[in-house]
Amino acid sequence: MIGYAGEQAQILKFGQAEPAPDENRDYMVFLLILCTDIERDQVMLDVKTILEDNWARVQAIAEALLERTTLSGQEFEEIFAK
Repeated sequence: MIGYAGEQAQILKFGQAEPAPDENRDYMVFLLILCTDIERDQVMLDVKTILEDNWARVQAIAEALLERTTLSGQEFEEIFAK
């Protein structure tokens, strides 16, 4: 799921996705080898749904990281809980 999250987040934010970095691409190739097309499609749908349902939280975390560069676990949890 993590391998698709970045791509799906870019699509939600910008309407399209940039090519994945090599380490993510390797993960996605591995997933493609192990999963059937139906399983892969379900993973992509699950990721999209999770991101859409939590998009305000994703944006709040991103904004905090742009301001502070790093967050403690407690800071992350406080932002995510809002």
